[in-house]
Amino acid sequence: MTGNIETGNPMKKILFCATLFLVTLITAGAQPELQWNFRNGTQKGKTWSFQSADSKRKGTVTCNDYLSGGGVNGGGALVCGPGKGHRAYFGKLSNSSAAIDITFKLNAPPSRKMTLFSYQENTWGRAYFGIYLMPGSRFGLLFNIDNKQEKKKFSLETAPAALHAGSFHTLRVTVSSGGMARIYLDGKLLKEDNGAMSFSDFTAPPVDAYHPFATLGHSYWGCNIGEPFDGLIAGLKIMDLPAETPVEENTQENDSASRADANLLLKRTDASPVIDGRLDDSCWKSAEWTAPFLVLGAMSQSINGLWETADSKFQKTASSAAMLYSGDTLYAAIRSPYPAGMTLRAEQKTGENIWLDDCVEFFLRHENSDAYYQLLVNANGAWQGMKHFSNGKSEAWTPAGMKIAASRSANAFDIELALPLAALGKTAPAPGSVWTGNFAREGATCGGLSSWAPVGTSFLAPDRFGKFVFGSRKDYFSNLAKPLEAELKALPKPNRTAENALAKFKQDAQAKGESRKNWTELHNRLGMVANMVIQAVNSGKTHFVWQDDIWANFGPDRKIPFGTRELNALNLEIARGARAITAFLVTNLSSRALMTNLSFTADKTSKNLETLVRFRETAFIELHGGAMIPDPLFELPLGSMLRVAPGNTGMVWLDIDTSALKPGNYAGTVRLYPSFSGFETKEIRLNLRVSPVDVSKVFVRNWTYAVRAPWHIRALKDYGFNCVIPIPHHYYPEYDANGKAVFPRLEEMIQALKDNGVPQKEMFLLFYPEFSLWSPIRLDDGTWCNFMQPKWQAELAKRLRLLRDWLKEKGFGYEQYAFYPTDEPHGDPENPRDKAHFAFAGGKFIKSIDPKFRLFANPYKLDDGRQQRYFELFDILEPFYPQMNRKLIDEYRNSGREIWTYSIFEKSVQAQRYRHLFWENLDAGFQGPATFYDLFAMSGDAFNSYDSAPGSKVIADYGTIYENRRLKKLTPSRRQEAWYQGLVEFKLAKFCREKIEKRRKAGKDVSAEEKELSQIIQEGFSSGGNMDTAGRKLLKLAERLND
Repeated sequence: MTGNIETGNPMKKILFCATLFLVTLITAGAQPELQWNFRNGTQKGKTWSFQSADSKRKGTVTCNDYLSGGGVNGGGALVCGPGKGHRAYFGKLSNSSAAIDITFKLNAPPSRKMTLFSYQENTWGRAYFGIYLMPGSRFGLLFNIDNKQEKKKFSLETAPAALHAGSFHTLRVTVSSGGMARIYLDGKLLKEDNGAMSFSDFTAPPVDAYHPFATLGHSYWGCNIGEPFDGLIAGLKIMDLPAETPVEENTQENDSASRADANLLLKRTDASPVIDGRLDDSCWKSAEWTAPFLVLGAMSQSINGLWETADSKFQKTASSAAMLYSGDTLYAAIRSPYPAGMTLRAEQKTGENIWLDDCVEFFLRHENSDAYYQLLVNANGAWQGMKHFSNGKSEAWTPAGMKIAASRSANAFDIELALPLAALGKTAPAPGSVWTGNFAREGATCGGLSSWAPVGTSFLAPDRFGKFVFGSRKDYFSNLAKPLEAELKALPKPNRTAENALAKFKQDAQAKGESRKNWTELHNRLGMVANMVIQAVNSGKTHFVWQDDIWANFGPDRKIPFGTRELNALNLEIARGARAITAFLVTNLSSRALMTNLSFTADKTSKNLETLVRFRETAFIELHGGAMIPDPLFELPLGSMLRVAPGNTGMVWLDIDTSALKPGNYAGTVRLYPSFSGFETKEIRLNLRVSPVDVSKVFVRNWTYAVRAPWHIRALKDYGFNCVIPIPHHYYPEYDANGKAVFPRLEEMIQALKDNGVPQKEMFLLFYPEFSLWSPIRLDDGTWCNFMQPKWQAELAKRLRLLRDWLKEKGFGYEQYAFYPTDEPHGDPENPRDKAHFAFAGGKFIKSIDPKFRLFANPYKLDDGRQQRYFELFDILEPFYPQMNRKLIDEYRNSGREIWTYSIFEKSVQAQRYRHLFWENLDAGFQGPATFYDLFAMSGDAFNSYDSAPGSKVIADYGTIYENRRLKKLTPSRRQEAWYQGLVEFKLAKFCREKIEKRRKAGKDVSAEEKELSQIIQEGFSSGGNMDTAGRKLLKLAERLND
């Protein structure tokens, strides 16, 4: 299975946030001016000397304390601290654009301002540059010129970073004179700003022979930027960079918040722009514009679903956008340059698939809305509107009274639109109000995809939209402060510390809150004040146990909403044979690390529940752009030890396998025993009702892509897979000493299913020869034969007949296996170059070997008019569901074939989207499994959202399972759990259908039950529906029908 990104009308929205890509792009090919790894030094007395290695120029670092082998990959390290004087001599730096990399390790969290690196161009502090570290794990840089001819300074400081004492980190600083300065830690952008200085700004000649020089881990007295560094420095690299073009302050007033927490001020205008696409109105000149969009890459032309990074020329022509509003209308403008020599595509008409053209996209979600809106506009002004709902469904949207215009100039197109607020059912928001949304661009002229907000790997990601601030950022911060004021006033005793901190925040927000540059700083300060208020409200509590939507996305800095009550009971009900799933949150309100031992004690009447309650921890991963979400489910140490950092929130995942429980009510107590003094014990009552409806007795075909390896199968027992997908070397015969055909690898798979408790009669084998890739067969004489050659046909026929006979001997009937000739066939079956040819030619040949052989196909292009040919040849069809409309759904359901479905998601997709796959099949009337790509498909390290596999430019992560292949260990994700929840509901619906059919055959009137089941399915499936509520109703209906 190769991927194809989730589509369906304009829903083909996969993108890769380019933070790390931008870092790599900026320094790609930059020859180091100087670099040291402190590996091979010479010692003279107490002084060590190290020469620069593999660099353009010579330089020497001298030090008086050195740790051999204490660095990275066998390198050494400079030991820094008071009295350590490490210097570097390499002459004058005159780069207009440069990058400095420093690899370091802290001995302890920073408690004072400390110097990492300084460069003195001249004496007495006349010209110097420094990089420093501050308390709270904040980094900074400073350029300073102070002489008779010139006084000039530039500084940049970051918000707190994820810094760990005892571990090596790499800090990168890039500077461009008149352009951007950026600070990265371990590849993540921490802060950026415009109007930077660089070494070329040091124009005055040195006044003595001792300058310039640099220091590592300390400052010289002429440029004291911090105390000595407490730790090790294991690497230094200085690189020359290509010059970066300065940008206007209005379009690039932007720090890292504009990436990870994108925000845009919408000014109110009384002079409405003329909607002509020209963007020459005075109101647009005074509007605030976004930073240039992040350029994210394009889909591979050879493999569906794989995305590759774009050429650097598209960085220089990235789009930007602005918004305004009046009393009754929203206005938006998007400016889109493109590289010289390229031609715009603009062929689609209004209402058609605009995403096929060069187009821009505008997303909007107003406050307290469960839905959000999407407009796609091509370079001709043709447009398409969609309304998307939280359950993953979408519908066409045609806003009344909207005006859209486009204009073109040499190598650019501009879009302008006016959207009546009445079309959204809204009036003008009050100043300080916040809606969310995004601007994006798609097409060849932007390098594939680009986006203003770092939405990760899908444009359809409302939880990662940017913020649209109406009227005033000062009013926005004032609005955020109001509930904190109310909470403090409601306290029985005044909390002066929190009150003073809040008052100082309000004062500073009014003084500097309007500038986008101060957004991150003010947000961080407000977060600290909120923590103080939460601690005051929960006075006496060191930690707080609470519950929220278990499928929602959030980061470890999740705050407790005001008014939240502490959790005292978990109430669960579930069909027998399924796992009951829930979760709860633990927020550490203290300034100390929390470690607590989770236990469960069953009531006397529920002792058989004691060992069935399982606790796991939901870990957080970082998506493209910096957003954090809870995804992997890790086993806790000893199955019970939970650790939460100070001020952070942890998520405990709890499940109960009910297979061994009888129907009835069970109860017990969950306790959280703290390991450290000063923390209180917590207790939560757990109540479980096990329904008499037993879904383990409801058979459904259960599979998704990549269920194959025996150790995978056993490790995935929780998910009840009963279908595997052997590839040729698994099912081509081997021969024992007697010359009898045996299939040991296939037998191992079957045994793994048996070990999981799958009855043989429920097993299904989907043999996957993939003729387009793996068709060549090696014969006994060592020669090879290719697809459809006579020798190939004879050899494959022999092997498949041996396989058939072995399966029959083992008790497998024809209905328990099928052949899957090629993945995602499309194109002309008669054209040997198209994948459809391998599906049809290979499928027909397999049928000629034995007409009872069954065939499987997952056609990719569903609208090419060839579906009838698939219906005629293939027994099992698995269409790509996001491409299906109601007409195609009806055609497939009425085809007389067994219908499965598949979709393709990346790990940034909301967990509930996986659950909804089963409700889509229920709505469509498809009885087969709701599959997805893929369990294990990750690019590079599964936990790293920025990397790719060696030699590949693809950075998409699709897998729902994280694996350690070396140790053969797996851990699932919340997304996989959501898919399982949908599977249980799918089984309940089948149970209801079977019971209704049984009553019908007995002559009973079942019209009421059929109507009720249909309504429940629509509630779970439809726009604005609720799968939790629908699932509970399904269980109630199943219990009434249960006989």
